Amino acid sequence: YYTNLLDEGWRVLALRTAAFQLLMAALNEVLWRSLAFDTWLATMRVAGPIASLVFATFIAPILVHYQLRSRLSRPAETAPLAQIVQF
Repeated sequence: YYTNLLDEGWRVLALRTAAFQLLMAALNEVLWRSLAFDTWLATMRVAGPIASLVFATFIAPILVHYQLRSRLSRPAETAPLAQIVQF
């Protein structure tokens, strides 16, 4: 989807995704050790997807920024839309 990102954009994406995953792992360990199993399971079933959506919301503008910078630094593609978007 974001194949035309600059290297800097990929680096930012990788670092922030790694930080998010480490934070989620640490939170999971804390909750797993401090809550009963059923409470932990219910919490992670709700908190996991919500945290992922919040992360995606915050990372999307960064991806768009680096994609736009990438497009500005390269010549415009002349391929028809059907060739660019493969169904």
